[in-house]
Amino acid sequence: MQAEFYLLNESFYYQHSSLQEFEESIKKLSEDFDYIKDNGDSIYKHDSIYETHLPEGYTMVDLYDPDKAIPINRDVKRLLLKLMNHSKETSWTNKEIKELISNQLENDLCQEKQVYGLLALLQLPQNINDVFIVHNQRNWFEFHRFFLAKYPCNETYFVEKCDKVFPRVFLHPQVTDTLPTMAGGWQTYSQSLVSFLSKLNDIFPQYLENGTNYQRINVLPEFSTKCGIKVTPQGNLRDKPKITFTFTNHRGEKESICCEPHAKFDKNDIEGDDSYYANRLYFHEGKREIENGKILVGYIGKHIDF
Repeated sequence: MQAEFYLLNESFYYQHSSLQEFEESIKKLSEDFDYIKDNGDSIYKHDSIYETHLPEGYTMVDLYDPDKAIPINRDVKRLLLKLMNHSKETSWTNKEIKELISNQLENDLCQEKQVYGLLALLQLPQNINDVFIVHNQRNWFEFHRFFLAKYPCNETYFVEKCDKVFPRVFLHPQVTDTLPTMAGGWQTYSQSLVSFLSKLNDIFPQYLENGTNYQRINVLPEFSTKCGIKVTPQGNLRDKPKITFTFTNHRGEKESICCEPHAKFDKNDIEGDDSYYANRLYFHEGKREIENGKILVGYIGKHIDF
């Protein structure tokens, strides 16, 4: 599903911020604006954006008047103009946009394939769920992960979307085929899968950074605690052939990678379902010459019969 983000006059609310904070927020929002558009999402503006108050009583529309001495940095003025000029126009009212964003969870998003959010500098003084408000790139990832967990749709969509929202993780193409083997139905694990992949993307690379003394046997228990899911190495050496998967390196050559560490998904996300399900996610810490060093996920599915 694609996302549409909106810029309203409230997007630039800065009443309790200093001029310096306002300028730094504009610079950051401009960077995120480019990132969001580069990743295929659309950005719209409402005409109320031109009424946005700037320091010392000026409004956004005054940016177009070269005779107005607006007391903000010249580069920040340029970035503000970029935000306005490079956004699409919408005919929806402010009220309609806010209602669309706030009420979207009532829709069947797998059918509509559209989600909505609000771009903003800082925390807004209004009642919109924080998960729908994007202040920075980190929020953008959280926004898309939220909807992926809630509406995983089908296997192909899920795997393709993971590539977008987990930039430090690479899922082997065969995961599309192994996901449906998860006992209990893979969609019932969508919350847990997205949560674990988020931590694999955001936290696990910290153990692998230069200068760290990575030792799998010590790291996995600690990482397991942070995830709330048991993560262990495969115990029996004879099992390795079945958890070895073929990846392509940057030279176009095939490499066999043993994905020994694995997470255990024994409970699904359905409240009241106390059944035990034996499902696994196998991964490898990654190699520099394969997918630019991303963490490699070789398998997500039912427990492998060794």
